Amino acid sequence: MVIGAGGIVNDAHLPAYRALGLPVVAVCDVERSRAAATAARWNVPAVYDDVADAARTEGAVFDVAVPPQALDDVLSRLPVGAAA
Repeated sequence: MVIGAGGIVNDAHLPAYRALGLPVVAVCDVERSRAAATAARWNVPAVYDDVADAARTEGAVFDVAVPPQALDDVLSRLPVGAAA
């Protein structure tokens, strides 16, 4: 699961995951329209605009690609012991 749907995700992370054959189950971004556009572009099945909702995805590995000032808040919303 990718948290953040900006340039780094679209230009680097998701192309790399596709090249490696790694599945991405969801995109989460505070701007739902941006998450939806990224999900559509990369054929990702689920979209979230709330990290708490996204964090309920059992067994997910979280790729957190957010601005530095948002990092602490995002990490605090992930389950204890989550892979991020």
